[in-house]
Amino acid sequence: MRVDSEVFDRLVGQLYDAALVPEKLPEALAALTRWLDGDTCHLVGWDGQSGAPLLSTTIGFDEGIGPDYAAHYAAIDPRRLIAEQKLSTGELLLCHEHFDARFVSRSEFFQDYLLPIGVYHTLASTLIRNDRQLVQIAFQRYVGHAHFSPREALFLQRLIPHLQRAIGLMLRCNDQHQQSIFMASGLAATALALIAVDSAGRLLYCNPSGDALLREGEVIRLRDGLLCLGKGSRKSGSEDLTNAISETARSGRPLNLLLGKHKHPHRRYSLTLTAIPRQGTMPALASLSVASGVLCILAPLDHRRVATTRQLIELLGLSAAEARLARALASGESLEDYARESDLRLPTVKTQLRSIFAKTACDRQASLMRLITAIPPVRDDS
Repeated sequence: MRVDSEVFDRLVGQLYDAALVPEKLPEALAALTRWLDGDTCHLVGWDGQSGAPLLSTTIGFDEGIGPDYAAHYAAIDPRRLIAEQKLSTGELLLCHEHFDARFVSRSEFFQDYLLPIGVYHTLASTLIRNDRQLVQIAFQRYVGHAHFSPREALFLQRLIPHLQRAIGLMLRCNDQHQQSIFMASGLAATALALIAVDSAGRLLYCNPSGDALLREGEVIRLRDGLLCLGKGSRKSGSEDLTNAISETARSGRPLNLLLGKHKHPHRRYSLTLTAIPRQGTMPALASLSVASGVLCILAPLDHRRVATTRQLIELLGLSAAEARLARALASGESLEDYARESDLRLPTVKTQLRSIFAKTACDRQASLMRLITAIPPVRDDS
């Protein structure tokens, strides 16, 4: 096998591309497998704490081979045991140096798994081994082919550091992606309007509640790309908002404003400005970095935010009718008002309330209200 530096560099580039775009990983591993004159490749990883499969990418196998191996056969794989117990991370295992024909004939792993899928010789290595992750890679040849040569092993040894860095980077990016998904889900679920802007007031992000307020434009909106007060507000009011955003970004101290028109008190909002810390910015990328940001948290003052009907049904075991009554009481309605607006008889509503007390172990409306208002409301768009 001729070790071409140009081809080597191209393979290295493919690995690092796959670290940022995991969909490219099979293509990179396929190219590496061809260069090693291998028939198959299997990259597999486990969670270091739970032992659950972490990743599994196969080349030259049916799609079901990888998960099947990770879930069962990995536990009895003699190659894996040697790699974990006798070889250091990054060191190569050539199977013909450890397993002779007699061993293979008596091995459950070889006889029940490896040989039936047509594979025999292996060139493998443990890429990552720590408390959180165990990742290994194996290149194989079909039954009847020669084992991997020392020259091929030397080439893979040169590539191992790049494989380790690329796979490690891919796993870290995946962790960050998962965290961003969790955070986005939480931001989307909250009833608060969250709007992030830079120090000049240019929009960086808003959750669904924030987007709804901006689109409505009555309380707060975008004008010429900058955050300002709603339609009909005084110009000085928008200047006050701009100055407050700039001051919060500069000083890092939170500020509070009251938004809305005095003639419409039911449409007033509290606005809290809090600085978004700027972390991890690399000096070399300073010109591309986002300026210091400010998170704008808007909460309506017209009514209390109360848990949804579905939340009360699922958390407290209430019926739909009982949940609607509980929400109305938590929002400040009286039994009489609720009965009249719902076209129900007052005795019927009182019966529902007694049932709510029994299910929630509350004996008074005040304790029921404390229980319900303590439940964080979650948006329900279903």
